[in-house]
Amino acid sequence: MPYRAFRRNLTASFLAPFVVALVMLAVVVLWGIDNQAGITQWVEHSDRVILRSKDAELAMRDIELALRSYLTSFPSGPSSGGELARARAGLEKNLAELTALVSDNPNQERLLSEVHEAKATCSDAIVQLVAQKDRGEVPADAVGRFQTEAQTVFDRLEDFVAAEEQLRAERAASQRVASRLLFAIVPLFSVIVMIVLSYWGWHQIQLATDQFHAALDAAEKARIEAERAGERAEKASRAKDTFLGTVSHELRNPLNSILLWSTALLRDQSLGEPFRRGLTAIERAVRVQSRLIEDLLDISRIESGRLRLDVQSVDLAEVVRAGVESMRAGAEAKSVTIQEIIDPRVDTVAGDPGRLQQVVWNLVSNAVKFTPKGGKIQVRVERINSHVEIIVADTGQGIEPAALGSVFERFWQGTQAGKGNQGVGLGLSIVKDLVTLHGGSVSAHSEGPGKGSIFVVRLPLPAGMAPSMELRRHPTLPANVNALAAPRLDGLSILVVDDDLDACEALKNLLNGLGAEVTAATSAKSALTILDSMRPDAVVSDIGMPGEDGYFFARELRKRERDQGQAAATPLIALTAYGRVEDKVQILTAGFDSHAIKPVDPVELSAILRTCIASRRGSIGV
Repeated sequence: MPYRAFRRNLTASFLAPFVVALVMLAVVVLWGIDNQAGITQWVEHSDRVILRSKDAELAMRDIELALRSYLTSFPSGPSSGGELARARAGLEKNLAELTALVSDNPNQERLLSEVHEAKATCSDAIVQLVAQKDRGEVPADAVGRFQTEAQTVFDRLEDFVAAEEQLRAERAASQRVASRLLFAIVPLFSVIVMIVLSYWGWHQIQLATDQFHAALDAAEKARIEAERAGERAEKASRAKDTFLGTVSHELRNPLNSILLWSTALLRDQSLGEPFRRGLTAIERAVRVQSRLIEDLLDISRIESGRLRLDVQSVDLAEVVRAGVESMRAGAEAKSVTIQEIIDPRVDTVAGDPGRLQQVVWNLVSNAVKFTPKGGKIQVRVERINSHVEIIVADTGQGIEPAALGSVFERFWQGTQAGKGNQGVGLGLSIVKDLVTLHGGSVSAHSEGPGKGSIFVVRLPLPAGMAPSMELRRHPTLPANVNALAAPRLDGLSILVVDDDLDACEALKNLLNGLGAEVTAATSAKSALTILDSMRPDAVVSDIGMPGEDGYFFARELRKRERDQGQAAATPLIALTAYGRVEDKVQILTAGFDSHAIKPVDPVELSAILRTCIASRRGSIGV
């Protein structure tokens, strides 16, 4: 039975009677509380009546004392008369309040009227005695006669108070009875309700047990299956990451050797032009393959949610110019003209400069790839209200209107793409993912085959940009930097450690060509042995070596330096085909000062070496 139907049946069979019983119990309790509150009010009313009666007796005593003082004073002063008047006024006030309090009780009204009659007789006696005093004819027994009249008032008040106290006692007794009745009814009613509901609930639970157990069994099976599916998915994800890491490592190692040798050979000025063109083509192909590897790794990071942006204040105009310049040589080789139009109102944006340049490079590279010889590409940067647009328009092959919605899908390739165009259809997909991570959007437009295409990237402008944010530079250099412009390493001694003989020889040849004195070692142990007899200006070591790897070598080198008490550590640069964040953390933790990703750009490696050596010498004042 579905869960909702089961819940409805359980509610109708058990919860509804339970709620009705609770409502009935609440009604009984509230009735008892209301009854108790009413009786309590009547008891408090009797207490107020008795209190006012006592106040009236006290006022009568004050009248008696004031009259005695007035009659015995010679001559009678105005203060004695004033006290008598105040005492009579107090008596009148108390009796008036009593009249209001007992207006709903005929018996008490009757007794109170007798008090009023006695008070009136007493008041007449007071008036008569005051007049006799004023004439000087006060009888000798005047005070005694007044006391007799006053005692009558006291007696009537006592009768009234006694009747009220009896009424109060009756009300208090009724309150106690009601309270006991309430405390007896509520538990009894609760027990009855509990018994009835327990039997009813037990009966209904027995009916629902089989259904509930069946539902639990189904849920447990579903949970176990979900856990197994999750474990399989996690295992597959780990296997995929491991596979990509291994494949990228195995692909980058031979590419590294090819790039290093081609760069070293291009520095030989004696080579003829045909050979130089061939080497340049080889170098360009290596960089393309390296870009494809990076695209595959980026896709893996995006899918697993591990792609992180280094967000900072970015000069978008400079990023766009750098991205365009990185493709200008390729465009000129096809006689394709690239035009830049940058809106001067475009300010800084918040983003990752390296990833934004990758977006521009992918779009311009795609335009160059599909634009025929003699075509044109226009790159515009415009500020539109609260966002910035990067527009890449070309006069190339164009896109079928029906396919515009698919151009950003992974591995999509247009039907117009020729076999000579490299790529696996990941560039535009990566562009969309990177732009989305920046909070923007990207769209494609084309009027059809042969009519060119337009790609528009929209990036939001920040509400406010802190003026203190400084533009940080990404440590890598553009791919099209001329190898001949690499910084010289004249007079520097460098130890190269790599188990790959081809790569080791290529790296040694390249660094020698830059003026360095290079010593090579093909294992960590042999490198440590060499370091026993020499202290190079820097060490360049591969990471993935059999036996003792580069991490072991770095830790051993740093341990030796600490044991020998060296003033400054030897600059240590890692060469690795692994580019994940965790790999970079492990490299720096092991003791390396910096690293370069294979295939190594000679200009980048030379710059890193010079920077690390200069920094280390500066720290010790050399």
